[in-house]
Amino acid sequence: MSSIDIKPTETPASHTHDFPFYNIVNFLSYTWKKLASASVVGALLGFAFWYALVAYQAEITLNNNGAISLDSWLNLQKSLPNLVLKIQANTRISEQELDMYRQMSDERWWKKNVSPTTSVTRNDIKEMDTQMRADATANNYILNFKMTASGRSKELAMANINSAADFLKKGSSYLVVKSMLHDLQVRVLNRDAQTAKQISDIAVEMQYQNQRLVNLEGQLKRFPSDGKTALPQVVDPKASNAKYMPLTTQIIALNTDIMDNKETVNRLNDGLMQNRVLAQFLEQALPMAENSTDGESLIINLLNFESELRTKLSVEGIKSLNSLHGLRSELTSIQNQFKNGLEQNAPPGVNKPYMVKSIAIGIAAAFFLMLFLLLGRGVWIIIKSDGSN
Repeated sequence: MSSIDIKPTETPASHTHDFPFYNIVNFLSYTWKKLASASVVGALLGFAFWYALVAYQAEITLNNNGAISLDSWLNLQKSLPNLVLKIQANTRISEQELDMYRQMSDERWWKKNVSPTTSVTRNDIKEMDTQMRADATANNYILNFKMTASGRSKELAMANINSAADFLKKGSSYLVVKSMLHDLQVRVLNRDAQTAKQISDIAVEMQYQNQRLVNLEGQLKRFPSDGKTALPQVVDPKASNAKYMPLTTQIIALNTDIMDNKETVNRLNDGLMQNRVLAQFLEQALPMAENSTDGESLIINLLNFESELRTKLSVEGIKSLNSLHGLRSELTSIQNQFKNGLEQNAPPGVNKPYMVKSIAIGIAAAFFLMLFLLLGRGVWIIIKSDGSN
């Protein structure tokens, strides 16, 4: 009887090289040089991308100093892009500034590149009452504005940020002055209509008062004894019991009302005259505003024209000049508001961001691309080997 040799059956677990961790180590031992080389190439490509394509970025901080309130800033974010479009349509812009103006014509640029720093947070405002909220969101709510602008070179980035900051100051003051002029125009038109109606109403009332005065004087002639025995009294001729007062008392009270109405009409006529002065100012001021986009120069031109108008009207007396006093005060207030506001507290800073990020992305992209290629090559070799077996 022959003997049979029985050999132990080999299992996959008995091969140390089939263990996954060993396979990973074995794979890296053969491919680490390729992966490292790919990472170096990726770092170089990332640096080259950063150097060639990433723009320089300039940043500047402008102290608000009460120049722009929160409500004004929300309106300016929508109005400033329209002003840029107006400048592009009516002004010849150099090629260097053209790209910057194209960016500023987009409302999203102002939301992204201009960030206001506030004195209180939105959560704090929600917890305030109405009066405290109004005070908090007034001109002192915004402390400063941080602006950023990009450029292909340091010089261009610096020029762009200075241009943007200058436009913010001049454009904001221009829009404030233009809004003030339009509000003044509405007030002048409404005041003309309201004053004319008031004068007309008083004139009608004075006709009735004069007729009533004639009647009372006629009664006094018919009853002279009534006037001799009467003592002066304070009485309202419109009161229900006024007709029972002595005739002389009624006549005196009625004459007083007539004189008061005459004085009121004179004051209203003076108001119309002052309104005509403002209308005369607006005839020149509105076209000046439409043909300008620089708030600083516009205010200077308006103040000069106001001085010329003041000189011409000085011969007519102080009443004609009264309306110009308030106008000059309002223009001077806006001028000082933006002269002392939006001040630059330090020179703009310029840097080229994202270098580390660009290199890291290049390394990661090259590393994983090489890893996938090597793994794919290994899988392909295994497939071909299994197919041949």
